[in-house]
Amino acid sequence: MRIKDRSQIVLVVVGIILLASNIFLILKNIQLTKKVEESKLFITEEGYHFSDLKFNGLDGHQETIDFSDKRLKTLLLVFSPSCNYCVQQYPSWKELAGNIDPSRWRILAVTSEDNYDKIRTHIEEHKLSNIKVGSMSKEDMRRARMLFTPMTLIVDTNGDVKKVWPGLWKKGFDLSE
Repeated sequence: MRIKDRSQIVLVVVGIILLASNIFLILKNIQLTKKVEESKLFITEEGYHFSDLKFNGLDGHQETIDFSDKRLKTLLLVFSPSCNYCVQQYPSWKELAGNIDPSRWRILAVTSEDNYDKIRTHIEEHKLSNIKVGSMSKEDMRRARMLFTPMTLIVDTNGDVKKVWPGLWKKGFDLSE
């Protein structure tokens, strides 16, 4: 192909620029998709299944939530004593806990913190005494995809996650299914 005038040169240059831009955007999209997929490793999604949930109570003894108890759904609160967003979330969690029928729901707040004195002090300081609190190993938290704090989950009587509210949630929680 012979180029006869400058307008053809301009068209070729614009075409090359557009092609390079598209290639750049495609590569960027691939990178962002990969980051989104990696972030899912930290957040439990709806449909995730727990068989049993093992944690240590504040006395250090291992406890288990057995999801075969068909009477109780579980409100699972994921927090960290060093998380400022968690502290901002506590008033909403306390209100939520106060409005739940204990004959139909159990509430558990879990953290990967393994210093029980630190957890107890934190719970007392923020007046979360009406919520059962436990500690899980970081590895168990990772396997359960509960590394993101704060996070609020509803788990049904089969152990299936029905709703997830990741991060600080100020809009209210809809517990209906």
